[in-house]
Amino acid sequence: MLSQFKMFQQISYLPAFAYILLTALFPYWDAISSGLIANSLVIWILVKLLRLYDQSQPKTLEFNIGLIVGISILLYEPIAILIPVVLFALTIIRPFKLPEWMVLLMGILVPFYFMFAYVFLTNQTTAFTQFLPKLDWKNPLVRPAMNVIIALVVIGVQLLIGLYYWQQHSRLDYPLPTQLHQG
Repeated sequence: MLSQFKMFQQISYLPAFAYILLTALFPYWDAISSGLIANSLVIWILVKLLRLYDQSQPKTLEFNIGLIVGISILLYEPIAILIPVVLFALTIIRPFKLPEWMVLLMGILVPFYFMFAYVFLTNQTTAFTQFLPKLDWKNPLVRPAMNVIIALVVIGVQLLIGLYYWQQHSRLDYPLPTQLHQG
């Protein structure tokens, strides 16, 4: 994604490596789980949203974004917060057109439609409610363990040091306009 949108001057595997290292720090992401897959789907949604900016016919892309959001919600319920995030992103990126919003919402609902169709055809309609996201307003973060706090502090310090050195390295010495005319 970073190479495709030219966020770095050269192609590098460093962001992918950093992603793998950071996901290994969290207890539920150090193995292949629904949370890790949903996190990867969120990155895919971000790529699709970035492509949405310059599309003349965006409905296919919007449906795909909605479909990925719906699938990620089925995989990992806490990602249901992505629905307002994607709607907000659509508000920022595209001018409001009701058909585009309906296509996005239809894409979000399609995985639930297929899940309900399967549950209905197997005559288990009471089990459908277990697939719907259960939203509550509790704080999902419990008091983290000391090793998680230390790891996050070390990551933060390294990030600040890296930003400092990056700023020093990327600063170019251009001559001032007054220096150009002297000579």
